[in-house]
Amino acid sequence: MVKKGMAAKKGLVNQQLTSLVSAKIVALRPSTITNGAWIYAASPVQRLAEWEENSAGKRCVFRHKDAIDEAWLTIRRAVEAGRLPLAKVSTRLTAPRHADTHVICVYSRDWRDDAAITAAREVLRGLRFTKELGYKRDIETARGVYGTAAEWYRRA
Repeated sequence: MVKKGMAAKKGLVNQQLTSLVSAKIVALRPSTITNGAWIYAASPVQRLAEWEENSAGKRCVFRHKDAIDEAWLTIRRAVEAGRLPLAKVSTRLTAPRHADTHVICVYSRDWRDDAAITAAREVLRGLRFTKELGYKRDIETARGVYGTAAEWYRRA
């Protein structure tokens, strides 16, 4: 069941995605964007409004500003092909705060669904993201848990 707050949040995300696509912002490179913190990509087969509040989680792919555009293009194409459900990438606007490192968050609907988490990791491996990647639950993000061992629900 979707809670009212989550339904509104997902509605906003869907609205943002629609406006990003219509403005063709998703085609731009994250290393050049300074008018927004994130660029999103959503699978055409996912229904984000059905995601439950606090159930999502994400694999975090970190890349230097010189490698982020290529990494984002690869992941964005997999999302648009329906191989991954949802992803976002930090832009140039936020990277200087993090020593010129960007993050791509590849979401899964439910952090309790081991099969889905594993399947997404396998897609990323197939796309040559073979280094260890952390998986973080959105509940840790909401709690502001950053930079500690408790941040990562799992690593693979």
